[in-house]
Amino acid sequence: MLPKSVAIFEADSFPGESLGLVEDKLVFMKIAFGLLFILFLQSCAEVTAQTISRKVNADRKRGEILIKAYQCNSCHIINGTGAKDGLSLDNLKRSKKFIADHIMDPEEHVTKNGAPFNFDPSLMPSHQLTRAECEAIAEYLLHKADMPKTNKITKQSKRSLKHK
Repeated sequence: MLPKSVAIFEADSFPGESLGLVEDKLVFMKIAFGLLFILFLQSCAEVTAQTISRKVNADRKRGEILIKAYQCNSCHIINGTGAKDGLSLDNLKRSKKFIADHIMDPEEHVTKNGAPFNFDPSLMPSHQLTRAECEAIAEYLLHKADMPKTNKITKQSKRSLKHK
């Protein structure tokens, strides 16, 4: 009689392998494939997250450029500076969609959503911006505090300006 640890060959098995070893290899291959698939998905998620992060940062920068180009601070306070004719655009508590809708068509947006504006008509001109431009401005306004400060003049740069 054979000990239980010795594999018994089946007629359908490969020469030199027991049915148990073949099943073990299939299980191993499934596990290995599963792990490779998980690693693949993880790398895709990292690439996607990096791509989204780059796009969001580009949108914020584009929004900042548009705000300067359209001189929004000639009516609004932005980053603590500007005119007080319009609402302050610092510390906004609205959604990106709400802000972008208002920029897209201020008069229509106020008509639809009168309560936040005390039902006053909008004095903001329509600049005929695209939806993407309005969303970029909204993205900047909501997250401008997260952006790096690139226009600050440091002591070092002041010294280099004096020596020129």
